[in-house]
Amino acid sequence: MAENVMKSLLGRILAVPKGEPRSAQLQRVLRFFRWWLVTPFLAAYVLRQMRRAAKAAGLPRAPSIGTHWLLGAFEHIVWTCPRIPKTENRPDLMPAYQIAANETQAEGLFCMSFFHWLLPLYSNVVVVHDLELVRELLGKKSWELYRKGKSYRIATDLIGSRALLASPDCELWRWQRRLLSPSFRRHLFDSVLAPSVKRHVGEMCERWESLAAAQGQRPEVDLASEGLRLTLKVLGNFAFGYDFGSSDSGSSSSSEFALDEAFEVVLHRMTDFGRNPLLFATRLFPSFENMKYWRALKAIDQAALSSIDGRLAQAEVKQGDQSFGDDLLGHMLGASAADSAAGGHRMDRQLIAEYAQIR
Repeated sequence: MAENVMKSLLGRILAVPKGEPRSAQLQRVLRFFRWWLVTPFLAAYVLRQMRRAAKAAGLPRAPSIGTHWLLGAFEHIVWTCPRIPKTENRPDLMPAYQIAANETQAEGLFCMSFFHWLLPLYSNVVVVHDLELVRELLGKKSWELYRKGKSYRIATDLIGSRALLASPDCELWRWQRRLLSPSFRRHLFDSVLAPSVKRHVGEMCERWESLAAAQGQRPEVDLASEGLRLTLKVLGNFAFGYDFGSSDSGSSSSSEFALDEAFEVVLHRMTDFGRNPLLFATRLFPSFENMKYWRALKAIDQAALSSIDGRLAQAEVKQGDQSFGDDLLGHMLGASAADSAAGGHRMDRQLIAEYAQIR
C-alpha cells in the first residue's frame, strides 16, 4: 500500500500539466524534495535543543546572575565581570563562579546557560562545588553516566585517548590507576621533583637578576611564557629525566622545534581551539598554522618514543636489571614489567608516550 501511495505521489509531481514548461516542473520537483529533506533535519535539531534545555531547566541557578532571553548568562559575563589585564580584554569568569557558588551552597552545584536554546551556540555549564557530590561523580557508580568534557577532546591530539587523564572511567582507567599509584609516593617527589623545582626556579631568578643588572632597572617579564617554560622543564625532569629546552632533550636532530618551543606552539594552538571550535573542526585543513601545529606534535611524539626506546635499550644491556630509572618513566616501565611478569598486562610504547605528553 505504501508503495502504491509513493508511486501515485511521484506520478503527480512528475506529471507535466498541459502547457507547463519544463523549468516550472523542475522547480516544483525541487521544492518538494527540499521540503521533505530539510524538514526532518530541522525537526531533529529543534528536538535535540529542547532536550538539552529540559535537562538544564531543573538545575540550581544563582539568583544574582542574570539570564537574558537571548544571551543567557553571557550578558552578565560581558557587562559585569572584570577584565583580565593584557589578555585582549577577556572577561574573568571566577568572580561570577564565586558568587554563584556562595548562592548555591545548599544545593552544592549550579548551572549557567549561554544563549537561547534554539541557537547553535547554546550551551550549559554545570559547576559542582560540594565535596560529597564530587566524590559521587568520580566514583565507580558514575562511570557510565558521565563523559570527559570538551576540553579533553580538544587535547586528544596531544594527550591521546587512553592515558589515565584522557581515558574514560572504565577498567582500563582502573588498571592504569593501580599500576601508577606507587609512582607518586613521597620518595619520588623528594628525590626528583623537589630538587628539579629548586634548580629551575633558581636559574630563572638568576636570569631575571642578570637582565635587571644589564638594563639598570627592574625588567618587564612575560610571566605566562616564563611560567610555561618553567613548568615544562620541571615536568621534563620529573617524567623523563631531561630538560625540554636543552639540545639533548630527546628531540630529533631533524626537527625544527626544541621541545619547549613545540609544546608552546601546541598549547597556544589548543587555546585557539577552545576559543573558536571552528578552528578545531578544521585543524586537518593544510593551513600554515595547522601544519605548524602538526609538525610540533610530531616533534613531541618522536622525542617521547625515542626516550622510551632508549630507556628500554639500556635495560636490555643490563641483563636482569629491572631498574629503568628513578623518574616517572622509569617507574612506569618498571611497574608495567612487574605486572606483566605477574600475569597481567604490559603498557605499549604509544600508551607510555601519551603519558609523556600530559602536562
